[in-house]
Amino acid sequence: MNLIPLAGALVAFLLAVSHWIETMQRRIIGKQNALSPVLASRKQEMGLVTFFYHYAATLLFLTLGILQIHIYLELSGEIQFYRYFFGIHIPCLFLIGPLVYIYFEEMGGGDFYKSNPFHFFPSLVSLFFIYLIRPTDFSLFPLGLSIWNQTDNFESMIHFLLGFAILSILGYMVSIFTRVVRWKFGSKGKLESSFFPLICLLVYSLFVVVSFVISQLFFMLLFGVACFALTSLLILILLFKMNHKEVIPNFQSEVRLARYKESRLRGLDINQTL
Repeated sequence: MNLIPLAGALVAFLLAVSHWIETMQRRIIGKQNALSPVLASRKQEMGLVTFFYHYAATLLFLTLGILQIHIYLELSGEIQFYRYFFGIHIPCLFLIGPLVYIYFEEMGGGDFYKSNPFHFFPSLVSLFFIYLIRPTDFSLFPLGLSIWNQTDNFESMIHFLLGFAILSILGYMVSIFTRVVRWKFGSKGKLESSFFPLICLLVYSLFVVVSFVISQLFFMLLFGVACFALTSLLILILLFKMNHKEVIPNFQSEVRLARYKESRLRGLDINQTL
């Protein structure tokens, strides 16, 4: 059981490396080609935002890998030997939702440059809270449970942040799923070559998130099932990426088409949408 999240961490790091290599290749090709002066100036003006834009997938799977390692340390009881690693899962959880959103926007041709940086604010606040404000007189039990001398409020805040972070991921996933379904079934044309497998993948991703929500907030015995589901999801993504490389480009084209039609219906500026 303890090795399941460790295997998931290995798969997540493989996916992170794969996306990093692909991103570097795209950027090299992009530099060799003539870029639009307007787009080039926009990217130069927003260095940090551009970094997240380009490396969203890499950072996403890197974050999932770190999260899986934390889960392994908790389940194995080794977290007590790495006290300062305890708590890193909360900022990581707050990052997952925004990174998935950015990756989806980039993949679908959305204008990420207009996204609100507030998406990353909860992760930064939780990181500051856990590593700069937490008491120094705490200890860890073998299963990662924590106690503090006369610091029950801090412990309660940790549980609150954990639950809120998982619920935030659920919110992002539901939002993305709703948009994909709306584009799929709201289009007069056929958008089926890549939408169906990705909808199935989103449904399974929602199941994984819901499993973690239930296990953390209501029924902790389901935590093992949630860990297995997350590792299985990462393996499915890896296999999907290796055997169906054409799906993502097809999805990008179809989402751009759906965005175009939606912008025409709403009377929006198409150049801003595409």
